[in-house]
Amino acid sequence: MSTSSTIELFPFQTEGVQFLRMRPAALLCDEMGLGKTAQALVASNNGDPTLIVCPASLKSNWAREVKQWTSNPAVEILKGKGSFRWPDPGEVLITNYELLPEKMPDEIPLCVTVIADEAHYLKNRRSRRSKLFESVAWDARIRGGRVWLLTGTPILNSPMDLWNILAAAGIHKKVFGSWPEFTRQFGGYRTKFGWRFSGPRPGVREKLNDVMLRRTRKEVLPDLPPMRWTTMDVRLSDLVQNECDKVWESLMEAGLNESRIGEIISLESIGNIGEVSELRKLLAAAKIPDLIRLVDAYEDAEEPLVVFSAHRMPIDILSDRKRWAVITGDTPSAERGRLVQDFQAGRLRGIAGTINAMGVGHTLTHAAHVVFVDREWVPAWNRQAEDRIMRIGQDRGCLITDLVADHILDRHVYNILRKKTTLVKYTLEEFRDDDILTRS
Repeated sequence: MSTSSTIELFPFQTEGVQFLRMRPAALLCDEMGLGKTAQALVASNNGDPTLIVCPASLKSNWAREVKQWTSNPAVEILKGKGSFRWPDPGEVLITNYELLPEKMPDEIPLCVTVIADEAHYLKNRRSRRSKLFESVAWDARIRGGRVWLLTGTPILNSPMDLWNILAAAGIHKKVFGSWPEFTRQFGGYRTKFGWRFSGPRPGVREKLNDVMLRRTRKEVLPDLPPMRWTTMDVRLSDLVQNECDKVWESLMEAGLNESRIGEIISLESIGNIGEVSELRKLLAAAKIPDLIRLVDAYEDAEEPLVVFSAHRMPIDILSDRKRWAVITGDTPSAERGRLVQDFQAGRLRGIAGTINAMGVGHTLTHAAHVVFVDREWVPAWNRQAEDRIMRIGQDRGCLITDLVADHILDRHVYNILRKKTTLVKYTLEEFRDDDILTRS
């Protein structure tokens, strides 16, 4: 299926689009990295008003995805308390859970599509966030709208999470009828510490199939290329933004002007400028909060993760994290081997390292996901680091995520390095065209 973008959906994603379009309320919980965002946006791309509710850190990412996957020209990110409003026909509004109002606007549009990203945020039905979202969902449904929930982790700790997430879209009773029946289906019983569950009874999955769709990477592996790349936008503080502006202005004064953006220029013309080197350290530090949120999400999904950075600070931050290991230039060779063995054996949730120290000679195929906080100037080193998870023994499609600051300078550096890495890839090996497409 084609979209407004030149990128096409995978067959399993096309099935996901049809699943959503046929349901006024649904839960899409494919494993992380299988493109739930793309499926929801293509499914909603029919001119109806669309409201996207997501964590604040993901709003700019959603705006970028809207432009990639839909033909909607009107996209707005809502900011600040009191900014909430319903979208107009053909408009996409993006807000975060904290900005949902206590009192909803009276004028509810017809046929509005509400998309809730990271819907496991709604697992506590008593929370203010969940109550306000249920109000949004109710108003949308009574006016002929749709409510779609997206999460890779519908059950974080207990089946009760699933009940509450389904309740956010008003479909919990459609599946299970009542809370007592739900507890019976999951073998629930009360203790002095609260509800406990022994496990689902036969037929529970069939009950969920009408409102919930979940695919794993192993299930859809024939559809996936060996490796895919995507980016996650990082919003900067005013202080860091101003520093980026200063360096960018100095680069333009040195001959790098707006008209040359996007060209593959010599890395040395940027990399050897001291201002840029210092700024990249600052940017690496500025990306740490978004890195931690991403690591939290992977841990919630029980998905092993590899993190690389050209700079030490983001790696050192992860050294104190429970069941994580880090490899830097200070890590003895014998210790590196032991840490990699622990990761490969599943004894660690994740492993992080500098590109120079961990990017060569290690097999990290226990993970199918890699996050780059930033990259080295030498493309071959980055390519080597990517290949740590794409080695013999890897049986899942791999996803490479780059954290890219929302500033022209960092985007420009990323584009240069990505193109150089692709050039190295073409030079050294033969690849099919679809092996290097970014499809999320």
